[in-house]
Amino acid sequence: MFTCSIDKQEICSGIATNADNAAVVIGGGAAGTLVALEVLGAHAADRVLVVEPAIHLGRGVAYGTASLDHLLNVPARWLGASPGRPDEFVTWARGRAPDTTPGSFLPRRWYGDYLADLLDHAAPAVDHVRSRAVDVVSGVDGVTVVLEDGRYLRAARAVLALGPSPSAWPGGLAPAGGLPGMVEDPWAPGALDDLPPGDVLLVGSGLTAVDAVLTLRGTGRRLIAVSRHGLLPAAHCDGPPVTPADLTVPSVRSARELVAWVRLTIAEHGREGGDWREVVDALRPATNAVWASLPLEERRRLVATAHRLWEVSRHRMAPRVAATIAELRATGELDVRADRVDAVRVTGGCLEATLSQGGRTRAVAIVNCTGPTADVRRTANPLVRHLLDVRALRPGPLALGLDTDADGRVPNASGRLWVIGAHRRGRLWETTAIPEIRQQAAAIAAAWRRPASARDVAELVG
Repeated sequence: MFTCSIDKQEICSGIATNADNAAVVIGGGAAGTLVALEVLGAHAADRVLVVEPAIHLGRGVAYGTASLDHLLNVPARWLGASPGRPDEFVTWARGRAPDTTPGSFLPRRWYGDYLADLLDHAAPAVDHVRSRAVDVVSGVDGVTVVLEDGRYLRAARAVLALGPSPSAWPGGLAPAGGLPGMVEDPWAPGALDDLPPGDVLLVGSGLTAVDAVLTLRGTGRRLIAVSRHGLLPAAHCDGPPVTPADLTVPSVRSARELVAWVRLTIAEHGREGGDWREVVDALRPATNAVWASLPLEERRRLVATAHRLWEVSRHRMAPRVAATIAELRATGELDVRADRVDAVRVTGGCLEATLSQGGRTRAVAIVNCTGPTADVRRTANPLVRHLLDVRALRPGPLALGLDTDADGRVPNASGRLWVIGAHRRGRLWETTAIPEIRQQAAAIAAAWRRPASARDVAELVG
């Protein structure tokens, strides 16, 4: 298990490193781990300092769960840490479970263990700085990362690998967020432990809600999941996929055209004996190019009209998880409703939620399962909030993430500050899953190895 931390004495006076070929990665989850490994493997940096307050690197929210019931929602074949070694995770997992196949849906905890093993092999070139970054200042001579205790790090470049924005209560529920029994972060240690007996209301019905259900099932409680659409994530196919033949996305200029084409393609594939999920998966490599080709207003329309349906179709449950959820619904332990919570008050020792359809529901706890905050301007991440306030960062298209260039560089940061993963949403559409993040990590490493172009020089001196 990678637990190495940089010597506090090395940075107590301020500067940790001023090496020309050192980098700072802010965020030690999967994205931070992948970019650290990639730039080291490509010799794009000689040393990487990963700023992460958690004890262990490589886990973050997604892979920090201790429950073996929380499964990866993609098959193992897609999860190798490097584009050049896509089967590596399957090989690693066979050391624990010899019957692992490329199509296996394994515990998320195992993926965190896999990344930790890769970091062990990279030591001592990776240093874990157990602190939080509160500011990033970039200039022509490097990047300074200020830590919460006043220390700071100096390096040639830095990468923001912060993961998705923390969840926040929907606007109507924000005033009730501080009431006893209101659980804003279901992933906080112990957040769902020791809840009193009684019904639990989950606000949201996506993958976060599914994880909360798996954690709370079998405790004698009724679990009620409420979301505007009442849609649960779909299930993966339980078997080898059949890729649609000759799938070429046509040039489209509107959200309406794109949705119509997807529906037509799914229907045609179905007539040939295929499954709609195979079309969705086959679209994945082209998704970002299609998104980028649409005018901004059409992207906005697509988010407004098709976002939720795409999310439940694209980000699916492992077959075993889907079977468990179906069983819980059949027995009445889980109730999923298309509705919205408008207000919450305390009454009779319980929380009472007023629903938009006119009903009321009492619960011993209300859990925020809405997932990451979509609008980066509402983020609760203090570093991003500060950098937006001082205009070192700016929101990207539709404010779904941060503004970057096509490579992930932050404009007006002298080519020294980069972004990887979820905060590139808006400029990209697919940017939260391992296959896309590892490609971004490889692209960052390649860019760092390239000689400065005329454009880079202009930015550095301008």
